[in-house]
Amino acid sequence: MSSERGPRLAIVVLLLVVAGLVGLAIGWSEGEDAPDLGRWRALVGEVARAESVDPDLLLALVAAESGGDAQATSRAGARGLAQLMPATAAEEAVRRGRTPPTPEGLLDPETNLALGASYLKRLLDRYDGEEAFALAAYNAGMGRVDRWRARAYDLAPRAVIEREAFDETRRYVKRVLAWRASYAATSPRRRAP
Repeated sequence: MSSERGPRLAIVVLLLVVAGLVGLAIGWSEGEDAPDLGRWRALVGEVARAESVDPDLLLALVAAESGGDAQATSRAGARGLAQLMPATAAEEAVRRGRTPPTPEGLLDPETNLALGASYLKRLLDRYDGEEAFALAAYNAGMGRVDRWRARAYDLAPRAVIEREAFDETRRYVKRVLAWRASYAATSPRRRAP
């Protein structure tokens, strides 16, 4: 029995060391557990697929923005699951050929998610699929991200965010990307045979 314990313990220690080194090498985990947004997963998946956005990325964005509270309203006036400002929502609605929602209409989960996914897709397209830039723009605005990129044009996207972004935006991007990985690992799509 004790002779088996040594190799098992060594394997466990080795796995923990490797996991820790990978975490340090990546350096992009905020250490918080992703909120359980199971009640929104199906709707988020449906909306994300319609906009050609990764459902796990959209779910992580919703988790970071509102914690899954469809009635969330920020001090700045952002509303709903994807925490859209009324002006941003109106712009996305017009781009999609729809009537802009009222501020109260932004609290409707389907409306909010559809416009949030549309906006995220526009940001992903603008930044050539670079999720770190798209998420930073969702949080801090496109103008700021464009200035950060111009100041650090020779760096990779995550390095630009690490060096140039506000602390809040840096933490936001890291959190969303870490939670996206967590949601992807538990996604029903991953468990399907």
